[in-house]
Amino acid sequence: TLTPLTLLSFNFSITELSNCTEEECPRRCSWGWKRMGHRCIRFYNVPQTFYRAERACRHAARRGHLISIHSRGQNHIIQAVVAKRNCRRQSIWIGGKRFRGSRRFYWVDGSSWNYSSWGCGALNESCRKQTCIKMNYKYGGRWSQISCRARRPYMCEYPLYKGEEETQEGTEDELEISAGVETKEEAGAM
Repeated sequence: TLTPLTLLSFNFSITELSNCTEEECPRRCSWGWKRMGHRCIRFYNVPQTFYRAERACRHAARRGHLISIHSRGQNHIIQAVVAKRNCRRQSIWIGGKRFRGSRRFYWVDGSSWNYSSWGCGALNESCRKQTCIKMNYKYGGRWSQISCRARRPYMCEYPLYKGEEETQEGTEDELEISAGVETKEEAGAM
């Protein structure tokens, strides 16, 4: 359950998702996209396979990818954004994949794998063919593996330009806006 304190109590630090120049990355999110730290996110409630969803993200925005998640706070924000959109499915694609024949995972955007939110039994070793990661947003935002051929709604991201004077810390206002929350009272209702 998301509370006002949950949404407002954390500052998140994004790993070096991108070291892009001002020409490569915009300073503001495009229409229909929400800001989360130094990147823009957008939920698509159109079920696709993992690979088609990644391709759609690349076409939706320059340097676009399925979303990578680097903290508990980001996981909660993404969960809140999807819940607000009333997705009928219980899970969405995020940009995590398992290295074939390995226990290691990576993000398709190239950022470091520095956070995870696995559900109970999600790392079942018998699931060698289940190499793509979904977020089960109705069950606490926990992740699990599934066949990349399954069709799920998805969330895309693209990086924003980080000027020299800017920091990587998210502000309370950014977190509220990113989660689509207008007031602290609405945050408690989620």
